[in-house]
Amino acid sequence: ILGHRNFLPLAPLLRAAAPGSERWLLTYGIEAQPRLSTLEWWCLASCERVFAISPYTAAVFREAGAQARIELWPCSLPWDWPLPEPSPPRLTPPYRLLVVSRLAPPERYKGIDHVIQAVALLRRRGVPVLLDIVGDGADRERLEALVVRVQASGHVTFHAEVSPAELHRRYAACDLFVLPSA
Repeated sequence: ILGHRNFLPLAPLLRAAAPGSERWLLTYGIEAQPRLSTLEWWCLASCERVFAISPYTAAVFREAGAQARIELWPCSLPWDWPLPEPSPPRLTPPYRLLVVSRLAPPERYKGIDHVIQAVALLRRRGVPVLLDIVGDGADRERLEALVVRVQASGHVTFHAEVSPAELHRRYAACDLFVLPSA
């Protein structure tokens, strides 16, 4: 399994090294958008299966020049994560919202700015919500300025990359995971 488009040049080499085995490509996120180079297009022919994490990603990868059949392979949490008992009990104020995302300008379509604006609106209407944003990137400064501008300071907390254990704890502690897309 080639877990990233940048590994495509390995596909013909793997085919030569292990005839009879299959090579699969998993594509996701902004990596699917750039037009396929001639080398990538040629290397993609050495992959028996191509997967995308969403119908949108599949469509974007087709627009980038992929002619292979693209199957869906949605992302999910690791299988070894036990389902936690809700703690504290769900849907008791303050309501804890969680966003986990790369904070980069090309990822603005994920709508994190809309979540921040919604938190500000809900707070103005008397709904006690708190938002934790896990992730980092070049767009964080813009998002932090938005928090101040919409008067949501103290209700939105940014966390850079966290350990898998801490991420697991944050998922368990939230009332709602939020990640709208445009």
